[in-house]
Amino acid sequence: MDNPFLKPITPASETVVDENAKLFEAVGGKDLAEEYLSLVADEQRPTRQKPTDIQDLAKRARAQQEELLGAIAEKRVKEFFDGGLVRQFKQQIKSLTEIDFLETDDDGQLNILGEDGQRYRAPTEAQVVAYFNAPERRAFYEKKVKQGFTRVLVTPFGTSMSQLAEKTRPELLKYANYVDSGALQTLLDRNGAPLSVGEYVWVSLLDELDPRDGDENGVVYDAELINGHKLSPGRKKVDIIRDKREPFPGFRIQLLQDDLTILRGIGETSSFGRPAIETGKTPFEYMQLLQENPAYEGEHGLTPEDWLTLFMTHLHETDQVIDDCANGVDSGCYLIACSLQWNLRLPAAFWRRETGVEIGGLDFTVPHDDYGIRVGVR
Repeated sequence: MDNPFLKPITPASETVVDENAKLFEAVGGKDLAEEYLSLVADEQRPTRQKPTDIQDLAKRARAQQEELLGAIAEKRVKEFFDGGLVRQFKQQIKSLTEIDFLETDDDGQLNILGEDGQRYRAPTEAQVVAYFNAPERRAFYEKKVKQGFTRVLVTPFGTSMSQLAEKTRPELLKYANYVDSGALQTLLDRNGAPLSVGEYVWVSLLDELDPRDGDENGVVYDAELINGHKLSPGRKKVDIIRDKREPFPGFRIQLLQDDLTILRGIGETSSFGRPAIETGKTPFEYMQLLQENPAYEGEHGLTPEDWLTLFMTHLHETDQVIDDCANGVDSGCYLIACSLQWNLRLPAAFWRRETGVEIGGLDFTVPHDDYGIRVGVR
């Protein structure tokens, strides 16, 4: 949540009284707003000019706001660790199974086929709870939960992008058929208009994201920006999923901000000392921001696997799409945790009514007003 008093309350002669009154009412209710209006009227009398009275009232309002924000933050932490984490994890596993992103082996265990040809079992509830509650990590996650990172995302990262795309197509066709038959009436865009059949059919992946000769064609993950214009080597997916240091082999579990909207010109939500990340920057600028600004400690961009998993599970659970960059309100999403180093491009993803889901490559150095980033912590 934002503090409405980030900008100082100024004397009535320098601002609109009604706007200040609304700020006071938002924090302390009508009584505080009426007290402010009374002080303004007092201040404007020739014999009683006391601007300090209004400033004192603003200080009281700020204190009330900080107290309220603190209570909200503690409530978020309690709800998340007392049941929210487990509840969301179970829902993610359920959704991933229902959209066929997870498979069941002969022993009845959920798993994925990794890009290296090996099977990787889905994490268990006990493993996830232990990881997020570990003493060396708990304080960090509490801080990020207070900032709004309360949405759990379970990504079958080890699955190749081509496999995920193939699993996505029938699910989108299923939705298209439901809409066509009239059986699903809640599938709406941001403006409440029904989405038609043809808009759900295709997942478009550029050739540069398709595997060739058993390789992801120069695709690497978790590269870092060096000197503002170069990328570190990064890591191949096969190397990551075989890394014994990974907490969930074959999978990545992270927390996202609960509000999934990347509003054009605004970006995502600002909360508890963490400034919002605006749209319209270059991918290099976003990488530099996350690496160098302590306000974004521990945060990272998403991969194509993360985005497609988020898109499909959110659609499955809510009948709503994300990142509809053609509606004039939402933005597309740079996926800065993945890069195509051989041509200095990175993936970007969006939904468009005319074409469906698209994940393709964009230049690291070119800004786009209708693109931003979504970040997570893991």
